Amino acid sequence: MLSRSGILLKTALLKSATRYSVRTFSVTRRAYAKSWDNTTQQNNEKINAHIQVDNLVSKIKAEPILTEKLEKIQNIMIEQNLVSNADGTAKPKIWQIVKILTNKELRTAMEEFKSELTNCGIELGPEQSKALMIVLGLEKEPPK
Repeated sequence: MLSRSGILLKTALLKSATRYSVRTFSVTRRAYAKSWDNTTQQNNEKINAHIQVDNLVSKIKAEPILTEKLEKIQNIMIEQNLVSNADGTAKPKIWQIVKILTNKELRTAMEEFKSELTNCGIELGPEQSKALMIVLGLEKEPPK
């Protein structure tokens, strides 16, 4: 228990503290270092590309005729050895790309797929193609 002088001292301290303790403070905006090589912008482009490709793939999966046409294209490429391996994980070599572009059966199957895309209302333009290239790792490297 506090004595009378202790209580008086406590109240005097509280009064003086409330009387003279006006605090001022300021808030400064933090400045963060920015990357000089635009890696964050490239990462954002990759994220946006993955989102675009995901939307495109979900639209294609919603249409059974499109998945059928894609399976036909895949079977042609495997049967005629136009891909390195059956799972398609390796990047195509230049001679494989030339074979793919010159194969008539594959070209007609791809034209059928493109026409079915149009019939289903799915547009495959340059933006989607660029996003596909980024996701597949086939995009051109930026100049250094």
